Amino acid sequence: QPTKVGMSKIPSFLPRSKSFVGNRQDLAGQQLGEKIDNLQMEKGKLEEEIVMERERTEGILEMERSMKEELNNRIESLEQELVELKETKATVLENLEKERVGKKIVVCEEGE
Repeated sequence: QPTKVGMSKIPSFLPRSKSFVGNRQDLAGQQLGEKIDNLQMEKGKLEEEIVMERERTEGILEMERSMKEELNNRIESLEQELVELKETKATVLENLEKERVGKKIVVCEEGE
């Protein structure tokens, strides 16, 4: 429980006015209000940064998904092209072998 002190017992270096306490409380309240306002402004800025960063990240992810899809399509296309080239190579080698065999027969018949 607070002790009541008469104005005469307050040290001389302290103001002897009852309004001093009220002024200090007003000042503390004002400073606290300013601090709250500053924190709310900072919170707003940080929330804006979060939204911008989220949008940037989503843009990057979408671009990466698109690039991945393009690469997968290109890989599939190249795999199909490789299969076709192997088939063509096999056909060419088979025809070449038939030609060689045919020429050997012709050479053998002429040489006999």
